[in-house]
Amino acid sequence: LHVYLRAFSMNLYKRTFLGLKSDFNDKQLQGFKKAGVMHALTISGMHMAIIFGALIFPVKLLMRKWHFTRWLKLLSIPFLWFYAEITGSAPPVERAFVFISISVISSLLINRDVRIRDSVFTVGVLYLIFQPRSIFDISVQLSFAAVFGIAWIVPILKSIYSTSNILLDFLWSSICMSLGCTISTLPFILYYFGEISSGFIIGNLLLGPLFTIWVVLCLLISLFVLLNFKLLYCLGCELMNYLGYVIEYISLQFFKLKLS
Repeated sequence: LHVYLRAFSMNLYKRTFLGLKSDFNDKQLQGFKKAGVMHALTISGMHMAIIFGALIFPVKLLMRKWHFTRWLKLLSIPFLWFYAEITGSAPPVERAFVFISISVISSLLINRDVRIRDSVFTVGVLYLIFQPRSIFDISVQLSFAAVFGIAWIVPILKSIYSTSNILLDFLWSSICMSLGCTISTLPFILYYFGEISSGFIIGNLLLGPLFTIWVVLCLLISLFVLLNFKLLYCLGCELMNYLGYVIEYISLQFFKLKLS
């Protein structure tokens, strides 16, 4: 990867997909901070949700013709478990894994899709039974708030606009996901930290969808490397370099702005 990726793109890949330390300079870090997207640089439940969505996307296409492919979703669980392990199994990642596992297994048992809100209540009850003190943990509250945004706010936002174009639908869904999570977690951020960057909303609207696409590209590149698809691997690296340049450019524009 070092051969094909720019320094910034390589740092972003290590930080956002592998959970490793990176060598971002002060300007880049301050740009991300002013844009209010520092959370996107740390592997969290959001990353797990994006990867799960990317893995089951082809399954959803197949399910339009063959309903038995619902069982293929089950194959994503070992992959997500492996990914959680190699990235350090941070608490938010583990919670996301539990959310997804319960949703997938429940949908197979009752032979229909399970609503996210049902999974939220199930996991919430399990936490109250086995780890009742965890509900006072900031990280747990933010995780549940983010899932609340995905379950209740995102569908409302997605209903504003619909398209049959797969690419446009993915882009709009990414924007809705970023905005929904931002809205639902904002009260907790204000309560615990007392302030947010003035570029928080705009930064998440601009960079949120780009980070979603970035994580999907990281997943594809990693699979291409494992499968030794060199042509696709090289093409993917070029796309990552271009997207990395766009992310770096936007973050540097936030660095230049006089934001609090």
